[in-house]
Amino acid sequence: MTENAPVAGEAVQDIAVPKGSMIVVNMNRKTIIRPTITLEPGMNLLVATEPNASRKIVNLLTGN
Repeated sequence: MTENAPVAGEAVQDIAVPKGSMIVVNMNRKTIIRPTITLEPGMNLLVATEPNASRKIVNLLTGN
């Protein structure tokens, strides 16, 4: 997660995760991502995605 991410500061349950992708683990804390977790800049996230959704989820989490 970067500071420029469109979803920075949002709870997972409040964002539109692209179809075919899932935010799975906060690697910093080694915890499973739950719907109530707030996505913060600096989080190192493990994301599972289908090829056609990868660009969309990267954009949400980085702003790039």
